[in-house]
Amino acid sequence: MVEEDEEFNRVEMESRIKQEYIRSMRNKVDDDDDIQDYKKPWVDLTGKEIRALAKRPNDIEIPMTGRMWIFVGDLMTKLKEKNT
Repeated sequence: MVEEDEEFNRVEMESRIKQEYIRSMRNKVDDDDDIQDYKKPWVDLTGKEIRALAKRPNDIEIPMTGRMWIFVGDLMTKLKEKNT
């Protein structure tokens, strides 16, 4: 009977050790800070794309004056700040 008790205790101890190992490995995977989400880099509109937006069909054409280019640049800068 003593041998059976000792064997039972040994098996129970091994089981606890394995369970603790599994728990620690799960925590290690959950805490892995090397995993990063990919963020697509900001891409500005080209001058050609801006002019195409200013000349949309069935709308009033927006003249791309110096002031308008400054406004568009400021607008893109603000959008970039908010999205990076």
